Amino acid sequence: MTPNDTHHAGEPAGVGPLPDPHTLLHGTDWNSLRHAYGPAEDTPSTLAKLMDDEPMVRAYALEHLSHTVYHQNSIYPATVPTTLYLAAILSEPWAATALVDERIRSRAVPPRPLRVLLLDRLGEIASDIKDAVVARPECSCSSLAGYPEMAELRAQRPVILQAVSAFLHDPDPATRHAAAIAAALLLDRPDLIRRADLLSLIQAASVEATDERQRERAADILDACATQTENATPCGSDPWCSSIPQR
Repeated sequence: MTPNDTHHAGEPAGVGPLPDPHTLLHGTDWNSLRHAYGPAEDTPSTLAKLMDDEPMVRAYALEHLSHTVYHQNSIYPATVPTTLYLAAILSEPWAATALVDERIRSRAVPPRPLRVLLLDRLGEIASDIKDAVVARPECSCSSLAGYPEMAELRAQRPVILQAVSAFLHDPDPATRHAAAIAAALLLDRPDLIRRADLLSLIQAASVEATDERQRERAADILDACATQTENATPCGSDPWCSSIPQR
């Protein structure tokens, strides 16, 4: 199986390596792209604030993206390079800085590394572009030719998965849990999740995660896998899961 097996009409193929974050930030023509409120000319300055020395500035920058680039779970032209940027900065040392996620402050979740918040966001994005979403009648995505940003972002899932999977066995439990959930959502199918040996990591997240939303999302993934017949075929050279480090 190749990524083309899950492509819909109009969905591009042939994804290369994850771009350098500096290139994404400064080499993207943001003025030509749009988010929920018009031209995305403000997006690069928001992304740059994720590197700010002040943790609260970083937290509010991530929150701002929720209201513009990711508004109401929609995919905009600016969503594609922004998502690639979030994946590209996962490995940056400053991504380990602990932040309070403004979206869940009311749930009393303790501060977590920015990397965890980025992984959570990548998992949410993966959930917004999965096959089941595309198949909904209200999505009008039976042919993605009319929704190029959705098609392009779906085509980038394997390269985003490669960035996410580097943290599946991270020493920090919250990072491991967020990475496992995001990886499973990027893989999108129970048979691929099994073949990537993610089930034990998802099971741990469903029990150990300090964030209730993470536990619920992990439980949903386990339930979906439990309803499918197990496919024991190994990953082999499958681009969808061969990038995931095995124990």
